[in-house]
Amino acid sequence: MDLHNRLAGVDQKKFYDLPFDVIEKIVEYLDFESQMKLRRVCHGLKNIMDQVKPPIDRLKCDFNYPKTANLFYASKYYKRFQYYNGENCKERAFNAMEIILSNPRLRLDSFECGEYSFDLSGDDHKLIEQLNALNHQLEITEITMRHLKTETMIALLKATKPGTLEEVRITEWIKPEDIDKLAELDQWKQAKRLRIDTYLADFSRQSQNFHHFEFIQCRVGEISVDDLMAMKNSFIMCIMGLPMPTEIDKVLGLTQVTFPYIGRFKIPNSNEFLEFTFLPLMRLRTLSRALQNIVDQVKPTIDHLRYDFNYHRMVIINCVSRYSSCHNSYIGENYKNKAFNDMKIILSNPKLRLESFIYYNQEFHEDHQKLIELLNSLNHKLEITKLVISQPRNERVMDILKAIKTGTLEELIIRCFPHEIINIDGLVDLDQWKQAKTLTIVGVFPDFSHQFHHFRHFESLELSVNDISINAMMDMKTAFSENPNFDRCIIRPTIRPPTSVIKEQLGLTDVSHGTGFYIGRWNIPDSEDHLEFLVSKSAIYTPMSKFLDNHPTALEALILYDIEKWRTADRSYRNLCELIGEDAISEEDFEELYRKLIKGKKTHPLDLRLCILSDVIERKSSSQSFIDTNKIIRSKDIDYQEFKFWFDTLFYGSRDLDQKTFSDLPFETISIIVEFLDFKSQARLRQVSHGLRNIVDRVKPSVQHLSFSFYTSGGINSFSISYGLNYRGFYDVAFWSTRYDGENEGVLKDLEILLRNPKLQLDSLHLGNQTDAEKDEKLIDMVNSLNHKLKVTRFETGFIKTEKLIASLKSVKPGTLEEISFKIDEPMSSIDRLAKLEQWKQAKHVEVYSVHTDFFPNFHHFHHFESLRTSVKSISMNDLLTMRNVYSENVNFKHCSIKVTNKPLTRVIEERLGLAELREENHVMFEFNFDFFLRGRSSYFGRYNIPDSKDYLLFDIDKFGIKVRRKSA
Repeated sequence: MDLHNRLAGVDQKKFYDLPFDVIEKIVEYLDFESQMKLRRVCHGLKNIMDQVKPPIDRLKCDFNYPKTANLFYASKYYKRFQYYNGENCKERAFNAMEIILSNPRLRLDSFECGEYSFDLSGDDHKLIEQLNALNHQLEITEITMRHLKTETMIALLKATKPGTLEEVRITEWIKPEDIDKLAELDQWKQAKRLRIDTYLADFSRQSQNFHHFEFIQCRVGEISVDDLMAMKNSFIMCIMGLPMPTEIDKVLGLTQVTFPYIGRFKIPNSNEFLEFTFLPLMRLRTLSRALQNIVDQVKPTIDHLRYDFNYHRMVIINCVSRYSSCHNSYIGENYKNKAFNDMKIILSNPKLRLESFIYYNQEFHEDHQKLIELLNSLNHKLEITKLVISQPRNERVMDILKAIKTGTLEELIIRCFPHEIINIDGLVDLDQWKQAKTLTIVGVFPDFSHQFHHFRHFESLELSVNDISINAMMDMKTAFSENPNFDRCIIRPTIRPPTSVIKEQLGLTDVSHGTGFYIGRWNIPDSEDHLEFLVSKSAIYTPMSKFLDNHPTALEALILYDIEKWRTADRSYRNLCELIGEDAISEEDFEELYRKLIKGKKTHPLDLRLCILSDVIERKSSSQSFIDTNKIIRSKDIDYQEFKFWFDTLFYGSRDLDQKTFSDLPFETISIIVEFLDFKSQARLRQVSHGLRNIVDRVKPSVQHLSFSFYTSGGINSFSISYGLNYRGFYDVAFWSTRYDGENEGVLKDLEILLRNPKLQLDSLHLGNQTDAEKDEKLIDMVNSLNHKLKVTRFETGFIKTEKLIASLKSVKPGTLEEISFKIDEPMSSIDRLAKLEQWKQAKHVEVYSVHTDFFPNFHHFHHFESLRTSVKSISMNDLLTMRNVYSENVNFKHCSIKVTNKPLTRVIEERLGLAELREENHVMFEFNFDFFLRGRSSYFGRYNIPDSKDYLLFDIDKFGIKVRRKSA
């Protein structure tokens, strides 16, 4: 029959002529937006849609001033965001809400209602009227109320069917009397969980309103022990921010009390606010050239920017504004380039105004050069108020300073390692330095006394110095008294004049004189202001008279050194006082010794430590100092190694001239010390002497993580060895690296020294190769030539050929290996030989980070593992059934995570696997699964009860993939 005849048929059946139960099944899996479209087709379909259960599990409505409204609705299969603006936007949003709420078959897991303006009383009344007009009560499991008035919150709770509501969340400040009103409702009394995001000043007075809850989260000012006892007897879990008296532990009978800081965990929907920060705009600019031009003309919503390379194989970019923050970690392939490209977009915007810019890059010179080339190519200078830079080289600091617009920089912080020498040559000539107001240097500034004039203009100054003379302190007093904007100065010298000398020379009057400090005051002439000096006594000045008593030839050597420099007795004595203070020897005794020595009366051999200290302060190089002392003292007994030790010790800040050297210790003591050194120190010590090398090679290396990588950088083949050590702190592992450029055979030699030590035990061993197959072969040959098997807990590689992976695993002692992580660019069938190794059979965890299409035909090689992590192109229903059966039989199985793009529909998986959907309170809430909230509750959780077992399999399915965990009931 042709189309005309079909359309002309009088007895043609229409969609709504189908039986209702058939139509219901057809539209049941439609999303709400599609149902709304069907509803508008005809009156008959409208009636049908109003009788069908809406496919909505979660509903959120926001009303924002002046002319915006948002509706968010979602189910376990989809989510939609509807944005209303323009004319009658509120009315259209309320109409959509009315359609949803008026359906008597509506069942909501969560309903969130919020008003983000302070003048929306009309919307409040309209919402109340809409709720009161319903012919039924809403069935809602969770209600979140944001910035609603008390009467609106009461109306919303009253509109909810008692017994269905299990969680109440209030985000705004609420009066105690308003809580009393809410607590009178049955919906409140029958709820199980309460979250109040704001501060409850008088919790004790209202505590009776909370005792029936199983879970409560809030912040309180104070709480009584009686309330805590009542809470202990009723609550299953409580997260409360409050002052915690120590006696509460005993009263409650707790062995451990942990109260998380409220706000440390992101609560549901908090990520949506971050969608309006700068990085989503960066994604927006990739959509079209027009949007790119628009975004590039808008001032970035960034006040504080951080560009940080000080992580192992990761770059951090933090963007913080007044209203939001965004933390971005760049890892994996081309992670540095990806981070640089985002930084380029940010810094290229001429409207960028930064309150602070933090730049940490102490190692990667090429990446620094890329940044500088970018800054030099800009048509504008950066406007930055505060610069924090971690750089040991002043030329790199200069590069960044030159890119900053003159007059905008107010604060400069230069960070280096605590004892690293800071060089400001060149910096002091820049206008950015001269116009800055605040300077902080973390490191050691070697010659402050002679270069203070470069610091006179700063209003705030903080730095560590080798030494400070009384003349420099006099200059500081003069400069700071003449600078009306001066605020404070903190100097941390290793050596300084005695407190009594400081007090006398500066003309200070006592303010306070404690055991650990002295505070003195100096009134500024012709001013109502004064300078206050706080001098700490924490070992920044050490009397040197004892040193001269023990080493009299050190003073003789210094005097002879000064005589050869044509210094008078008076000038030589002042030089001594600048070195070690004035209480070491009286001026009369010094002059008497000077006269004896100038006549040629001297003792042998001479101690050169004071001569070396004098050269260090005068900024001589070590080689020049060694030549001068040899020439002037005319001694053939100067040992260069000892000279170099003292020169370096004094140059890097130490002023303990009487310290014992390492070689003074007994042999047994050295062995014990070496065992507790980190590997970097052990390696340095190994180069000192043959004896120390033997000691180091006999102790267990202080290395728990080892990474060996080949890569190409700037057209040059480079090799890197990274050593890691576990320690308790903010980071789990501390890493440091050694880089080898070009055809450097030393890389394998250094690695061999470590691996040949039979006491080596590694938590992890990483072998990575991107460029050099020959080095790969040499490395494998080397590890297989060892006289022992390596003890390794975790073995991981980058992309590697299967035969090389097999050869590498053979070098590991079976039974010690628990985790294997690898990438291969070959079919999974190539692991048949790998699976025959004892190392593979006895391992417990495996990660395959390469994506494969033939993973599941080879899945039988992975049945015995306790955990599995991998990525696949697709997964079939039969594959999932196999996983379910295998993991049901494997009593040691713990978890499996598979990233997959193509997979069966969630409802099909649920039906075929025989899963029972888990509700939040049964699984997530009481297991602290905050990740569930962070993902916007978009996961499906299903439970499969293992036959003849108390265990069950938990399936976590979301758009990224499938996770399976075995848990006990």
